[in-house]
Amino acid sequence: MNESATQEPWHLALIHGTTAVPKAVGKLIETLAGQIDLLAEPTHIRRIGAAQDDKRINAARADAIIDEIKLRSEIKQDGIAVRAAERLVRQEYRRQENLESIAQQAAEELPENVSADPVDPDWTAQWITNCQDVSDELMRAMWARILAREVAQPGSFSRESLSIAHILDKADAELFTRFCSAVWITADGPTSIVFPSYHNDPLNAGFDFDEMRRLEELRLVRFAATGSFSLLVPTEPHTWSYHGQSHVMHRYAPTPGRTNFPLDTGSTILTKAGREIFGLVAAMPNESYRRRWVELVRGQGWTLELQNAEAAANI
Repeated sequence: MNESATQEPWHLALIHGTTAVPKAVGKLIETLAGQIDLLAEPTHIRRIGAAQDDKRINAARADAIIDEIKLRSEIKQDGIAVRAAERLVRQEYRRQENLESIAQQAAEELPENVSADPVDPDWTAQWITNCQDVSDELMRAMWARILAREVAQPGSFSRESLSIAHILDKADAELFTRFCSAVWITADGPTSIVFPSYHNDPLNAGFDFDEMRRLEELRLVRFAATGSFSLLVPTEPHTWSYHGQSHVMHRYAPTPGRTNFPLDTGSTILTKAGREIFGLVAAMPNESYRRRWVELVRGQGWTLELQNAEAAANI
């Protein structure tokens, strides 16, 4: 969310009570408050963006709870019970810290305007369960973007995709991010264009068959090891986008009576979860790959023209 140079950051203003909560952030707070006790009161000590002093207060509280448990006569002599209680308190403290850190990042990802529709409490409960033990910064950022997207527009990230995101480790996330460098936005939505069998060719996007199979195991793509997929493309001029670079796609030799033609797009297609998670990753464009695909479609009877060719010449 954008803030002016002179305005106090929203999370510090919220701590100090100097400004109202932005509407989008208010909805985020309402979404989480009932399930993780986040910002349940305007002046609550545990606030998004709290400084290290707040963390020390929380740690002291956790230690106080453990000490109280130790003093209880019914478990004082039971070392296993004491150790179990200590483990549970510290585990829940760590989880709360993870969740509040992710929530803070989510608030920074929110657009100014969000839907008035509430987030499904069951979706929120699953989101909490799936990310409460995430401490890696890269993975936290992914879960923050998931939450921000759902708060902005409920229903935009399915519970099935939550389950798939949950099984991703850092290496899987990095693999899929690299894969997304070979994804275009077409009239059909996010469209992967990868040819793993094209050895020493930019169109294999640097992937081998084992990596493709791994992405299929994760249910992010469907992979045809011995075949290919095709996309039914309209013959009339329309827009394709490659990581912010807009192109015009059209059939340069249309056949009378035909309004579309199939176009070979390689051996993968994104699943529903793959499409939803694609919108979360920060993949880098690959210019040699882009130019090679433009060249290949020309050989199949299409023109894919970069709208700002002068800028492309300087890449």
